[in-house]
Amino acid sequence: MKLTHDAQTTKAVAQLVGYAFNKQHALDQDEIFLSRYKHADLYGETNEQEVMSFILVDRFKVQLFEKVVKSAGIGYVASYPEHRGNGAIKRLMQEILQDLFAKQVALSQLAPFSESFYRQFGYAVTSLQKCYRIKEQAFLGFKNEQKGTIKRGDWQTLAPLIKALYAKQLKNKQVGTLVRSSWWWERLDKYYDGRFYAVIFDQAGQACGYLSYRAKGPQLYVDELVYENAFALRKSLTYLKAHLASFQEIIYNAPLHEQLERYFPEQRLLEITQKPYMMSRIIDVKQVLPLFFPKEVVVEVTNDDFCPQNVGRWEVKGGTCQPSKKRPDLAGSITALSELLCSDLTLDQASLLEKLKLESHTKDLQLRKGQQSFYDYF
Repeated sequence: MKLTHDAQTTKAVAQLVGYAFNKQHALDQDEIFLSRYKHADLYGETNEQEVMSFILVDRFKVQLFEKVVKSAGIGYVASYPEHRGNGAIKRLMQEILQDLFAKQVALSQLAPFSESFYRQFGYAVTSLQKCYRIKEQAFLGFKNEQKGTIKRGDWQTLAPLIKALYAKQLKNKQVGTLVRSSWWWERLDKYYDGRFYAVIFDQAGQACGYLSYRAKGPQLYVDELVYENAFALRKSLTYLKAHLASFQEIIYNAPLHEQLERYFPEQRLLEITQKPYMMSRIIDVKQVLPLFFPKEVVVEVTNDDFCPQNVGRWEVKGGTCQPSKKRPDLAGSITALSELLCSDLTLDQASLLEKLKLESHTKDLQLRKGQQSFYDYF
């Protein structure tokens, strides 16, 4: 059931989350936890005024190409040991997904503790990270960018410039990238203790990129690297290179589409891996499908156990999506469609891997593909 934001509930939720996630301090006194908690919807099962199972639902917005849509972040999924295995989380997820559909939320996203567990609710891995480990030798032959300037400072000083640059990035065919509210920006700064910021300026004095980063022992962790052009990237890499006099390596968990290696003369000296990050689920296909299919198409959702309103054939035409009895051009579960639309998976790959059924009569089916720059965690 949905819980209220009263003092008793806050204390009970803080105790459960603290126990389940092995927190060593009182969360009902934790500014970082409460900053997220007070902006979220709360769902739980109780027993004699004690919250036994709990899920927090963040109210977010994300960019889908040129449109901003409602999104929901799922987090702090927790149960006391004696309340596990009785279907509580499944019951809460069913209630949450139906409430999100009723509120016209388009997408939901989460960081999974188990991909298989959340796949049963319609989620698919959609956000991957390209992980760079860069040591000093990797810069062998790299030419420093001497033009332009860099301003290093704290969040309060550089926030207006960083927010503006991030907002510009959202217009670049982003799919599922968070549209950050002011409270979320402030929380990010507090959440990552000891974070540094730097803004890149071109020769004309215009801000064209930024970095946020942290020192962790012998390693420098880059949290965000945003740049508008090749100059801003070269200047950012020159700035990072200068830190290798103090650190053994630079670690950057980048969006999958990042291509830093193209700027290194010796790419073989970089260590690059890939790992899954966030999962997504389409909540309302009527909102989402028209944004991805520019031409007329009929899509069949074969099954969606938690939002059965999505099941059926949908004709996308002229920016609208309506029920249809026409033969589908492609068909699949809500999980498969979520993966197709919100990840880098192509139609051909989805068909080859038998995630979706692409009808033989389909010709020249067009699907828009975007980029996802997901630096957030919840």
